[in-house]
Amino acid sequence: MTKLSACLIVKNEERVLDRCLSSIKGVDEIIVVDTGSTDNTPAIAKQYGAKVIVGEYQWNDNFAEARNFALSKCTGDWVLSIDADERLEKDGIQHIKDRIEKEEHETLDVVMFAGSTNFTFPRVFRNNGKIKWEGIWHNHLNVNENNHSDIRIEYFSSPAHQTDSGRCIRMGLKAVKEEPQKPRHKFYLGREYMYEKDYIKAVYWLDRYVKESHWAAEIAYAYYIMAKCYRKLEDIDHAKDCLVRAIAINTNFRSAIEDLAELSGPKNRARWIEFAQLASNDDVLFVHNPLEQQKDYYDKLFSNDSDMSRYENIRKLIGKWAKGRCLDVGCGTAELSRFVKDYHGFDFSGKAIEIADNKNVWQGDAYEAKNYHGNYDTYIATEVMEHLDDYKVLHNIPTGKTIIFSVPSFKDPSHIRTFTEEVSRIRYQHFIKFDKVQRFNWVKKWVKGGEETSSYILLIKGTRI
Repeated sequence: MTKLSACLIVKNEERVLDRCLSSIKGVDEIIVVDTGSTDNTPAIAKQYGAKVIVGEYQWNDNFAEARNFALSKCTGDWVLSIDADERLEKDGIQHIKDRIEKEEHETLDVVMFAGSTNFTFPRVFRNNGKIKWEGIWHNHLNVNENNHSDIRIEYFSSPAHQTDSGRCIRMGLKAVKEEPQKPRHKFYLGREYMYEKDYIKAVYWLDRYVKESHWAAEIAYAYYIMAKCYRKLEDIDHAKDCLVRAIAINTNFRSAIEDLAELSGPKNRARWIEFAQLASNDDVLFVHNPLEQQKDYYDKLFSNDSDMSRYENIRKLIGKWAKGRCLDVGCGTAELSRFVKDYHGFDFSGKAIEIADNKNVWQGDAYEAKNYHGNYDTYIATEVMEHLDDYKVLHNIPTGKTIIFSVPSFKDPSHIRTFTEEVSRIRYQHFIKFDKVQRFNWVKKWVKGGEETSSYILLIKGTRI
């Protein structure tokens, strides 16, 4: 049986440590190296059965050094490196154990995410004595592999960091001085100066970085950050130039394309928006779109919000538009049979079915093509396009069939994308011929007509082409 260790370095993390350690229950060993806590951090760690090492290591503004010391205390065959202000996904330990039992690689990438930002990083690796951490500041492993997994770690900002607000700049300057041969220190130093709103220094360090680095993904992102800084400095020409450079390196860099669209005139804007809708974000260093949520997210969402009366007007219009046999292919309200004759459908949120107690709704997986088969005239996709891989869903709907779907204008933690009518028409021009578009504005519930509000839902009827 493969043994898995979890490894942490901590200091004064009593406000967040419980959240982290409760997420890694089931791991075979927890090693916690405390670098000088004056709060209850060590006691909390011991409650979870951790081996807590206090007083053996003195913090030296060097993350790689500290992580390697903690690594030296691990006895597992594999190691999960996690920070106190992070949380492993539900059942994450079991998912890791299942993967490493048959893993041939040295490392395993996980998805790191916070809000709308996500990236992949190797946080699980073999404890073979060869793999070590490198880098004083934004450190990394000395093994370069690409071994993707769907395992997720959510990261937060620890309150403990506020007690040493200048730490990042201090460590960045130290890293640049002591490891001048590593240009990525300049990248992160520039990013920190942007966070501190010192845009001139941010541009200075990022410009030095792009002249020294050879890592395309990071160079593209450096230009993207520089563009943001130039916009703050009201230098739009340089901002546009940096965005063009970022896109030239990676034509799938969606956020850079969207920002360039925003800075362009009306004619070019529409074309850039079209390009952005097709951009996949492949090889982008930090992706600024929320991750597609898993089924249990929607189960919880519907559990906490079972009152769907605010969608009543939208459901009524769906009832008027829908003809013939209908199939619901999304996570709608599971009440459409009240408005659609001979309605049949399914919902990928089991909780929505349970709340509605609707026996006439078929439950299934929106990604399974077999669930779309049947003699249906109308496919209904409410609460779908903003949450899922919408192109996969559309590929499962037969051509010539009517599709009724909704899209939101407003951001939400679960929304991968938001829409205007212009964006909708551009994004789906190769899939759907638009017949009708109705806007519903938010006035304590979704209503047709009246004063237009910034938050709205578009209900669209079209034909799959």
